[in-house]
Amino acid sequence: LCAHSRNEQVGCNACVDICSAEAVSSDKSRQQIKVNPNLCVGCGACSTVCPSGAMSFTYPGPADQGRKLRMLLSAYAAAGGRDAALLLHSEGAGTQLIEQLGRAARVDRSIQGVPARVLPVALWHTASVGLDLWLAAIAQGACQVWVLLSHEEAPQYRSALQQQMDVAQAILSGLGYSGVHFRLIEAVDARDLATLDQALRAAPAQGVARAASFATQADKRATLDLALDHLLAQAPTTSDASETIALP
Repeated sequence: LCAHSRNEQVGCNACVDICSAEAVSSDKSRQQIKVNPNLCVGCGACSTVCPSGAMSFTYPGPADQGRKLRMLLSAYAAAGGRDAALLLHSEGAGTQLIEQLGRAARVDRSIQGVPARVLPVALWHTASVGLDLWLAAIAQGACQVWVLLSHEEAPQYRSALQQQMDVAQAILSGLGYSGVHFRLIEAVDARDLATLDQALRAAPAQGVARAASFATQADKRATLDLALDHLLAQAPTTSDASETIALP
């Protein structure tokens, strides 16, 4: 699956360029990617930027994370919830910020805290989940996917996540779904709680009329096919199959 090199021609360096620990490199003699397990910190960013799915997060893998998100969204909908927004955050600083926001809301009336429609989801690292799972979540009933960034993420991870969000948003906008579905929310410490609180009050975007029930696949492209098929079938505007959507 790897598109890094063939016949001495380099086609992709995404995982090499993104790794902040320099654990991923090119083995020029064998024309393949190698990972140094002694340097790897397990952030999963390489799997997010990999276009083919050749690089993957071992556990929890895409199928595990996808199953978790689908169950969360279906349980929320079954309880009568509407306009679900997923808030993906790290298990460390991200969790602390959300807890601090909750405490601040109890003593400051100007702060509302996490709205009922916002569903926080803790990740080992925010860069470990990308385009395939975000679009699958929208197809399965979420109207928005937000990623909370703190001081933990390296600058290149922010750029990579934003680039994938730009592509995902272009797809949904091209299919006629209105509103802003994807957003990076940055909050470094407690001083940014008011900004975080305001960001979580954003208006819902347009989601699908009927949530999909497909299971997220281990293969990135298979998941994207399932998600895009459902999003196209549920698209608010009917488009010609020959039309193309310009991507960033």
